[in-house]
Amino acid sequence: MALFMALLLAADAETAERLMARKTARAVVLDLLPPGIQGEAFLQRLRVTRGPGIPVVVLTQKELDAAERLSLQKAGVTAVFRKAANLIAKSLTSELVAS
Repeated sequence: MALFMALLLAADAETAERLMARKTARAVVLDLLPPGIQGEAFLQRLRVTRGPGIPVVVLTQKELDAAERLSLQKAGVTAVFRKAANLIAKSLTSELVAS
């Protein structure tokens, strides 16, 4: 039996919310600094509307302090990666699609 997973990309949090209203997400890769709604606000809305069941990986250029990391951990973020270059995003996306 073949399993297929579609990768949906959103340029901003508002678009992501619209996509997620129509599709069921198995995982989310979240940028904390997208245009429009900030990533933390998107994460909070995601947890209110979908609960803690969707794994969220944060990929960001933002320098996080200990309080921000703790807040993300309490929100159920699976992992936080600092963007060094687009290669990280492409590699991470490839790994998520493969799993």
